[in-house]
Amino acid sequence: MSTQHSFAAGDAIAIIGPGTWLLIADGATEAMYDGIWRIVERDESTSAVLAAMLELPLRDLPDFVLAGVEGVDVRVLARGSGMASVGDAVITGAGVTTWVEQVVPGSHSVVLSVGAEARPAARFHGSTGVFPASWIRIGIERPGAAQQDSAPVAQALSEAESIAAAVDEFPGDVEAPPPAELPDLGSLTIIENDEDSTSRPLVAASRCGGGHLNSPTAGICRICGSAVVEGSVTQVPQPVLGTLQFSNGDVVHVDRPVIIGRAPSSSLRGTQIPILLAVPGEDISRAHVEVRPEGWTVVVVDLNSANGTTIQLSGEESSVLAPNQPVPLGEGTVVTLTDGVSFRFQPE
Repeated sequence: MSTQHSFAAGDAIAIIGPGTWLLIADGATEAMYDGIWRIVERDESTSAVLAAMLELPLRDLPDFVLAGVEGVDVRVLARGSGMASVGDAVITGAGVTTWVEQVVPGSHSVVLSVGAEARPAARFHGSTGVFPASWIRIGIERPGAAQQDSAPVAQALSEAESIAAAVDEFPGDVEAPPPAELPDLGSLTIIENDEDSTSRPLVAASRCGGGHLNSPTAGICRICGSAVVEGSVTQVPQPVLGTLQFSNGDVVHVDRPVIIGRAPSSSLRGTQIPILLAVPGEDISRAHVEVRPEGWTVVVVDLNSANGTTIQLSGEESSVLAPNQPVPLGEGTVVTLTDGVSFRFQPE
């Protein structure tokens, strides 16, 4: 694998290795930058870089976006104003208290930016190293994979964000585990679901040319893939960000908190009216798990359930959720409350 980089000068710090790339708002120490550089120079994983950054208290951790190649995929972590465009996917850290993490299936192009100034006119070409920048574009060349240049996505996107589109041909010797099969749930009961939009909090949103709502930091529409219109930011009731797909065919839209359990109570969310979803099962707690929007990200939280909750991100092994700790949901993530009770998250 080889990579090519272009960047624009700016106030953030770029730390660029052969297959791991970090753009972080200036605010850490020179010693930390040097330590991270040694990690990425050795082409270690994004986990090693994150561990180095977490030497700072979380409250002092600057906004950042971190990306790295893992087999034929790209893993991205974004915090605050950090944003990544990986192929057609846009990942942003806005609206969450920690960071967002997502694995994007094989792509030949990555654009990283931190802060509002993500589209400067001047740009430069470089390789690995540490330098100030406002955005970075990485082109990934994999052995045995063909690439073709793409035209600009739309006039509203800058030249820096007109990335090469990839042909989906990748080495076949790396296979992710198959997605988990969802068991039969039986019957589900929505015992409260106030669909009045006035009960949802207002969030900042921008629109594409087709009128679809997007994160205010997005450059490409999450629904239709067209350019987001600059200067279109407005306040709207929280839109639907995804669906919970249960094995019995039931689908629940996520535009507010969803509390799932044997006998969930609306008092858990104060004045914000949630969806209360009662599911059968002796091993399920009265209020077992919550799924809720945080800005433009959907998170899942185990509500200190008696028997725990497991999560399986797409292409990864399952793990147990820590109680009361929100975890971002990615496309295809399977959450299991107990044997026979699971759902899969699908973003809008």
